[in-house]
Parts: sequence; C-alpha cells; structure tokens
Amino acid sequence: AKIIKTSISKVPLFLQKSDGGFGYDSTDMAAIRYRTKELKMDWLIYVTDLGQGNHFQSCFEASRKAGYISDESCRVDHVGFGLVLGADGKRFRSRSGETVALSNLLDEAKDRIKKELEERVASGNTPLKLDEIDHAASVVGFAAVKYADLKSSKEKDYIFDYDLMLQPTGNTGVYILYTYARLCSIESKVEAATNRTVEAIVENRKSKIVINRCRPREFELASQLIRYGDNIERTASTLSPHFLCAYIYEICVAVSKFYTEHKLLVDADGKGVKGLDVEHGEDWVCLLHAVRLTLKELVPLLGMELLERI
Repeated sequence: AKIIKTSISKVPLFLQKSDGGFGYDSTDMAAIRYRTKELKMDWLIYVTDLGQGNHFQSCFEASRKAGYISDESCRVDHVGFGLVLGADGKRFRSRSGETVALSNLLDEAKDRIKKELEERVASGNTPLKLDEIDHAASVVGFAAVKYADLKSSKEKDYIFDYDLMLQPTGNTGVYILYTYARLCSIESKVEAATNRTVEAIVENRKSKIVINRCRPREFELASQLIRYGDNIERTASTLSPHFLCAYIYEICVAVSKFYTEHKLLVDADGKGVKGLDVEHGEDWVCLLHAVRLTLKELVPLLGMELLERI
C-alpha cells in the first residue's frame, strides 16, 4: 500500500491500497491536486458534517507535504456542520426512520404558509391576490427553512421545528421578509401621499440629511448601516453565515423600534390628509430607503428571495 502519515490522525491516508485499489483518500487527494494544479484555484472549501473534519485536515496536511498547496498559493478550509435534530433531540428522521428529503421539508413549509396566506386573503389582511399566493408561499416557506438552518453556528446541532421557524415574529426568515415588505409598503404610502417618488425625495435631501443622536431609535438604525462592511467581511472570512443572519435580524429589530416611535406620515392639515412629517420626514425617508436597499443586498446572500408585498 502507498500511504501518507500526518499529525492529524494515527491512521495514515491510503493513496493506494495493497490490492491496487483506490478509496476516498485517493480521490480527495487527486481532487486537491487537480483543482490547484490544473484549475489554478486559490481557495478550496469543503462542506460536510463535522465527523469528516479529521479526514480533510489530514488531506490538507498531506497536500502541503506533496506540494499541491501552500499558504501562499491556496487557502483550504473544511466547513463542518452539526446535526439537524427532531423534537425528541435525536437525529431528524421520518416516522419510518428514514432520512427526510429536503424537498419534502420545503414543500411542507410552503403548504403551511400557503394555508395562512389564503386565510389572510379571505379576510382582507394582505395586499396579495389569489393568483400570487403560490409564489409567495414558496418564497416565504423556503426562506423560513433556509434561515433556520443558517442562523445558528454551523457546528451547532439544532432542532427542526416548523412552528418556530414559521413564526412572523422573532429571529425567523419570515420576520425578515415581512420587515422588507413593510419597508416597501411604507415607501409606496409615502409616494402616494407626496406625489413624489422616494428616489426623488432622496436625491433632493441626500446632501442635507441629519441623523440626530438625541433620537435613540433613529441613531440606532443609522448606526446599523455603518456595520455593513464589517459584517460582510466577518461572514466571508470565517465562512459563518450565522453572523450575517444576526446582523440582518438586528437591522430588522431596529426598523421595528424606529417605526414604533417615529411616524413618517402624519395628519398634515388637521383634516386627516396624510403628509410627510415637516421637520424630519424627508430625513427619515432617506434613512428607511437606505435600510431597504441594504436588506435588498444582504438577504439574497443567504439564498433567500424577497417580496415587496406579503
């Protein structure tokens, strides 16, 4: 047999077995060589369960010994993830004990959201039309499952619970999407009340906008936007999407607190006609527009689609 010993494990890597056969060690080493030498890749990321960690660290060390990679030529990472557990705390499986297909999980999430949206359409509590429900249910249901998977540290086991992940409040994908849709709704109402586009308001005000530290909710929301670059860099450098999830959620919470305390549209003439707050309205439009654009950039990085109306 042809082997390579590493400091990671007492068991060496078998490049070729004594009978001339090849196994996972052989193919994984060959893949690293091909990707670095032939494809000239400068960053390799292997995503598997945590149990494969030692195997890939051994492959990385052996590849350095063989000259396939170096710290200067190529970065290599193993991204290990934890287990998805059921409500009983055991590995998540179907009732028959089989592994549950991801497509089935997504379909169930969609069906649950679809039923809720149909009830809201019937009661007039959503701007969606009947022919829009199916697409919206797919977007929201899939986002709920994806966000629940990504919001925890990747090494951490988590319990798969539809009731929790489909909640419209709290740290869920549904809440994130609802917050974005709410911002879109606010902009539509502003445009209807002022007969001006939000873009026109921003263009007119952007060089004069004032963020007041004496209004804590306003300052907190603006401060979240400043952290954009740092959170993108932290997420990418550590290969940890839960940092991005946390940042997006913090923005959404800050939006909710801001809008609870400050109203953009007020009774402008004492007769019930809505108009922008005279003193701060345009500044707040600029701030919320910047927040919406920020979420529009960030949320798709998690593989989630956004909706302007839910």
